[in-house]
Amino acid sequence: MQNARKWVEGLTPRERQWALKYLLKKGPQLPELNAKLQELPQPIEEAITSDELGVPRLIGLVAALQGAQGGVEEFYKMDNAWRKKSSRDRSSRVERIVILDNKADNALYRMMRRINIDRSEAVTRCIYTSENVRSRQWDDIKIQREKLRERESKLKDSRKRLTEKIRSIRQERDKAKAALEKMKNDN
Repeated sequence: MQNARKWVEGLTPRERQWALKYLLKKGPQLPELNAKLQELPQPIEEAITSDELGVPRLIGLVAALQGAQGGVEEFYKMDNAWRKKSSRDRSSRVERIVILDNKADNALYRMMRRINIDRSEAVTRCIYTSENVRSRQWDDIKIQREKLRERESKLKDSRKRLTEKIRSIRQERDKAKAALEKMKNDN
């Protein structure tokens, strides 16, 4: 078991705050630790945060935890929780809970076994593969939209030209009709 002094001295002030909160939560469950917590001046958080007095007091609390009945296991749990927390804080990975139906879970398991990777890696690869496929699909959709916009623009231009042509033909027709009427009237 790790020495309480070494363990506490290896913590930063923020980490000591975390350890104190953990011990305050566990205190009521362990009478020896609870008695040690009651001896501290109130408010306890302020008594622990000052570096001169806080470190020895926190060392005393950790030692009380280790000395309590069942305290060694609780210390290991606390140390393990701290290592996990510090690892998560340093890691670029995020923990997520995903609920799969049996069919999807079996497919994931088969995929893991086939390429010899763990669940996290399998799910990560699925996500990246899906993202790449979706990205290509979105790229294709963007290309199709651009082609449709170009087509629509060409159709608008053609419509304008046809409208102008129709207008000029109607004007010519109206002129020809007027000329024909004039010729009839002259005869």
